[in-house]
Amino acid sequence: MRTAALTQLDFRSAAEAWLETRRHHLSPRTFLDYGNYIKTLSLFFREMRLPEIDGDQVRAYQRSRRVRCGAGIINKECGVLMMMRERVGMPLADYQRLKEPKDYESPGRRLTQEEEIKLEKVFRAAADVPKWAVAGLTSLLSMKSGCGPGEIRFLRLKDCNLNPPQIEIPRKGAKNQRRERLVALNDSAAWALERLLDRALDVCNCALPEHFLIPFRNRDRTFDPTQPCSEDGWRTALNQLLGMADVKVRPYDFRHHAVSVALSNRKVTREGAKAYFGWISEKMFRRYGHQELAALQVVAAAIDKKPVQISEYDPRKRLKRKST
Repeated sequence: MRTAALTQLDFRSAAEAWLETRRHHLSPRTFLDYGNYIKTLSLFFREMRLPEIDGDQVRAYQRSRRVRCGAGIINKECGVLMMMRERVGMPLADYQRLKEPKDYESPGRRLTQEEEIKLEKVFRAAADVPKWAVAGLTSLLSMKSGCGPGEIRFLRLKDCNLNPPQIEIPRKGAKNQRRERLVALNDSAAWALERLLDRALDVCNCALPEHFLIPFRNRDRTFDPTQPCSEDGWRTALNQLLGMADVKVRPYDFRHHAVSVALSNRKVTREGAKAYFGWISEKMFRRYGHQELAALQVVAAAIDKKPVQISEYDPRKRLKRKST
């Protein structure tokens, strides 16, 4: 389809045609994400054509979406719309991205020991309540294995194993090729996976290896095992559980917590951590990696012309001043 023809189609048809032209230029995960963004955009713009969508229409979309999701997702969805407008030679001059929280670009944060204990207790209790079970079990699995929410969302039955306890992150759920990996599970993560498998088999009627571990729920409360759950499938339930635990954390912080705990252990090598978690930013290695801290201490000792003394000081803990 020629570019000029995109201006004559309704939004959904034009968007799907545009996305098809990008298929061989995007990774499979990005192509899938763009497709999901287009489905959401199409519910609002419906029969409108690309030239008819102006800044006021986009701002109306932003306002309507703020009820259900955060600024980050909305900016990604509108970003697809902006690329389509640029493709047909009609960029929007008055488009404004929504302001995102200051910590949006941060790598996340590590839970305190008290927070981890409270959350694990709440998540385990939620496993027995149908409306909270998925949120509690997936969050516990993420916190104890370092798997991201998107990776868990696209797990199929064939990717899960209890003997030995492990999961294989599929290409569709991984952000990039480096994130495709085999993840061995500890006791807590294995417990969460076993409960999710029980739910998939007994409640959701999943039976085939290709069926999803957490399938899509239809409006009549039945399940479609051939489709993964929606992107915000357990967001509301998770927010309720976090409120019960009185802990403020983002869903992706559970992966960050698992990575930071592993990196702070002296027995964990850099290569082992990369193989297990798929990819770790250099910023996280500098912040939590025990190897990096030891190397910096060697440099500090060399400047002072003194023998190296490896300190047990943890830079994450603030020293409390003695009251006088």
